[in-house]
Amino acid sequence: MKSSIPLAILVACFGALSTAAFATAADPVPTRTVRFADLDLTNADGAGALYLRIRDAAKEVCAPADPSNLHQLAFSQHCTEIAIGRAVNDVNAPLLSSYYLSRSKPAITIAGR
Repeated sequence: MKSSIPLAILVACFGALSTAAFATAADPVPTRTVRFADLDLTNADGAGALYLRIRDAAKEVCAPADPSNLHQLAFSQHCTEIAIGRAVNDVNAPLLSSYYLSRSKPAITIAGR
């Protein structure tokens, strides 16, 4: 099993209408390595500890330069959510995925007729 993962951060730009335009694969993507060789991901404590490391790293690399700027703040929150989701997916550990899903607020849309 891997013992570290790069935390890929989705780069976005806010346009005139405040819509995010996501970076292409050719664009540079900032990363942060989160190490977890010391954790046992087959138990809830290990999965929880790794989730907290991932969350903290995502918050650091996605922190807005100006927290009073609403656009930067919105991007920071979105960036953090994307980074956490990608990192959890990259680790591919069932208990970590369950831990993440229990703490995330997935948006569910039900299409009506």
